Amino acid sequence: MSPGSNLQIKFGDQVIPLFQLGAAANYNIMGGDVSAFAGSTGELRLTALPHFGAYLDNIFFSNQPIPEPGAIGFFVFGALLLGWRLRKL
Repeated sequence: MSPGSNLQIKFGDQVIPLFQLGAAANYNIMGGDVSAFAGSTGELRLTALPHFGAYLDNIFFSNQPIPEPGAIGFFVFGALLLGWRLRKL
């Protein structure tokens, strides 16, 4: 997905929240949890606001869990505190 795009993904009428899994200079790697729809059939709709288009490539479904943003934030915060503490010693 291109940076700055305002992409929204829906399955039926349910919005699927997207989480950034990685980034590069020209694109972001995004993920969304669709496990609640396992075994269901319906319309998967990818939309973007006008003038904020998204370029999509390499869309696939995986059974790997998406890491919670809170857990990653706590890990980074803990690593920063540990580094700060070790620097003081």
